[in-house]
Amino acid sequence: MSGLSSYLFSTLSKVGGLGGSGVPDFPYTLGAKFDEFSGRTLWEVHAAQSSDGKHEATVFVFDKARGPSFTSVAQNSLKRLRTLRHPSMLRYLAGAETADAIYIATEPVVPLALELAADRSGADELTRWGLYRVSEALRFVNEDCKLVHANVSVSSVFVTKAGEWKLGGLELADAVGAQEGGQQVYRHFTSVVPGYAARMAPEVEAQDWARLEQGKAGALDGWGMACLIHECFNGDLSSASQMQTQGQIPAQLWPLHQRLRTADVRRRMTPAEFLQAGQRANGYLDSSFVRACRFIENVAMKEDDERSEFFAGLDATISGFPA
Repeated sequence: MSGLSSYLFSTLSKVGGLGGSGVPDFPYTLGAKFDEFSGRTLWEVHAAQSSDGKHEATVFVFDKARGPSFTSVAQNSLKRLRTLRHPSMLRYLAGAETADAIYIATEPVVPLALELAADRSGADELTRWGLYRVSEALRFVNEDCKLVHANVSVSSVFVTKAGEWKLGGLELADAVGAQEGGQQVYRHFTSVVPGYAARMAPEVEAQDWARLEQGKAGALDGWGMACLIHECFNGDLSSASQMQTQGQIPAQLWPLHQRLRTADVRRRMTPAEFLQAGQRANGYLDSSFVRACRFIENVAMKEDDERSEFFAGLDATISGFPA
């Protein structure tokens, strides 16, 4: 780190009273805040560094002065992020809670909302791969963990320096229905999540919990995937009715989007079903770039002849990959 950067991190820590020795057992020092992201979630999001200056991180800060309902949801996010580990989930590093605030440190990321606002070359393929990663994370949450995320949107996704999309935003995540340990956070606290009313699923708006909880695992998060897809291609939602318009959503993706936003929760596509359907031959997720990324993710499990064949064919397609 340059001398100027060291000075800035040190000064921000002292001025804010945060990080380093300011928060017990939280070895991170806050840097610049993502001001453009403020108000999109309950958290203020900062670039950060480990206290020894060796590692970058991102720190999410919640101010308890916002009230008990907001605090309950922030505490739930900390609880879930600590325990849900998956390559497509935001990677938790450390957390702390004081009388005044909650702090969560994660791998260094940038909010997806800010990335989408920037001019990115290869955005179409990166978005395709990103949606694959998010749906993979949701399949893990819904089917392996038996939870519902209940807060999927562009504001719950973050991007690493390598361009990988990671799912966060676990404020409402909980077990479905009367499962052991479930408090149905998604029933009681949607009003404290910024922008939630504009993307609320019909069954949540109607408070038809029996239909939701007796339906397919992941049906609520299927609706969230539809919201995320709309936001990726058409911008922020001010009303769920906007999703009836295709706008810039690719023709190949539009039929899947329609199935994800089906009002009948029993017929709605889940993230796991989206992942499966999208990978079929000539499907939205069946591109040379996505196939290459998937192969590289699992390269250690491939046979030598599979690796040789893959790398031999890479020269013919790599020129079309995003830089």
